[in-house]
Order: sequence, then C-alpha cells, then structure tokens
Amino acid sequence: TQWQKIQIQFNGGKLMTVFGKGAVQAWCNVSGDSNPPSLRDDYNVASITDHDTGYHSAVFDYDMPNANYAATIGAATGNDLAFVGIDSDYMAVGSCRWITRISRTSNATDFPLTLFTAIGDGHYGT
Repeated sequence: TQWQKIQIQFNGGKLMTVFGKGAVQAWCNVSGDSNPPSLRDDYNVASITDHDTGYHSAVFDYDMPNANYAATIGAATGNDLAFVGIDSDYMAVGSCRWITRISRTSNATDFPLTLFTAIGDGHYGT
C-alpha cells in the first residue's frame, strides 16, 4: 500500500526507513566552502558539482522518478544565515542545483554548512 513501511540498507550497512510516496529520496550535508566542496554525509547523493562560487549541484546515485520532486536547501556560517534557493532551471531527475548568497542582492557565496533534501515519488534504487 501507499503507506507500507520499507527498510533499505545502503552505504555499508546504514539503514533508512521509507514510508511510501513522499519520502525523502535524497539528502546531503555539504562542506560548501571546501575546495572542492565535499559531502560530510548523504543518502542517494553520488557527488557534489561545483559550478562556481555559491552554485552547487547534488548528483543522485539513483535518478528521481521525475523532475517534479520537492527540494529544499539551507546554509549557514556560524550565526549568519544564508539566502538560498533551488535553481529551477537545473532541477532534473539526475541532479539538482542550488544557489547560496548572504542576501538576496549579494554575490553568490560558498558556506561551510549546506543542507539539501529532495522529497518525491518513491524509488528504491536498482
């Protein structure tokens, strides 16, 4: 059924519980200001692409079923929060790009803590 509980083992033994449609399909904790940006931890993220300062993408291990998923991004440096957003021109089944800035009108900036989440139709890898 739609709400059937499923447990998936991945990444060398970590276990994630999925509750049907609308579950988290990918997430990552990124060190966005390292060169190159690096993944601290993730689920279903193969790598991070550094397009330019403040412009990064998560590349999925397993593609999303479609490009109509919900994606969120957050970033911070200490007590300073970021102005962040998903770049809707680059939201695809295989990756999702985001932009981080200090304010809406500032230049793009890399942040030491960037958190990304994608939620959508269920897929369970191959």
